[in-house]
Amino acid sequence: MEIRSVVPARCGPVDSAPFPEIDEAGIAAALCEKEQEDMRRPLVLTSVTVAGITLLAPSASAEDRVDRPSNPDAAMAEYDGKTLDLSRSWGGAEVCVEQGDSSFRCYDDDAAYRAAEGVGRPGSDYHTKDFGDCVGGYVCLWDNKEFEGRRVQFKSVGRHNLESVGFRNRANSIGNHTTALAVMWDSGPQTSLAVKARIGLDNLSEIQGVNGTWNNKIDVVEIFIDD
Repeated sequence: MEIRSVVPARCGPVDSAPFPEIDEAGIAAALCEKEQEDMRRPLVLTSVTVAGITLLAPSASAEDRVDRPSNPDAAMAEYDGKTLDLSRSWGGAEVCVEQGDSSFRCYDDDAAYRAAEGVGRPGSDYHTKDFGDCVGGYVCLWDNKEFEGRRVQFKSVGRHNLESVGFRNRANSIGNHTTALAVMWDSGPQTSLAVKARIGLDNLSEIQGVNGTWNNKIDVVEIFIDD
């Protein structure tokens, strides 16, 4: 298979396989922007995986690497009339959803979530167990493959530390139901998995990264600004 190099203006090369479904320009632009932010500091190589394809490109210096914080800020959530520290326990909740003010609300199941927040379909057809469970405007992570198990949903732009919501190294399904790029970070070997807009990955055990598969490897979720 031919490997070719995509070189954005004033940026280093991004080696990628010629798969037509991969937005090489978009990924290159994101890497380019990050490189320009760090161009005055020593660069290290980082690995980026897009739909199972590994790319290499200059990335942030060691100071900016996504390392596991020793004392992360715990996310607090409303659930069943109580306040939960999600970094310690979800109680009996199955769905926890980021709100507009970056706080969280948790629910017993998908049906309770949809009923309380006025989303989805009425009647018994609430839970579809597919990418459609991730409501528009959110990036969702599931505990199990095929979009099953506990689910956490993020909507605000920026980085979300999964340890703060008790979901570090747990996700095995992802749904990006936004119109922007979302990047999953594994702080161990400092690798990332880019998930394009409106894409669902139903089994991270089938996606190979630098450090094995992506199952139970995600530490941080980063949501980019929709241009």
